Amino acid sequence: MLQSKGNPRRLRQPHYTFDQFAKKYGLSSDEARVLFAKFGPSSVELDLLMKAKGMQPVR
Repeated sequence: MLQSKGNPRRLRQPHYTFDQFAKKYGLSSDEARVLFAKFGPSSVELDLLMKAKGMQPVR
């Protein structure tokens, strides 16, 4: 079972790379780094987080 730092939940598939996540949502490197470090690379988790924050992917 894969685990992220400080988070006992299993990581969900598929994963973003840091660059994919930052580019998809048009985030600065600093902003993306904080979210990526806190929530891990799971695209499911990060997409849910961004939706909850009211942020849509950039086109």
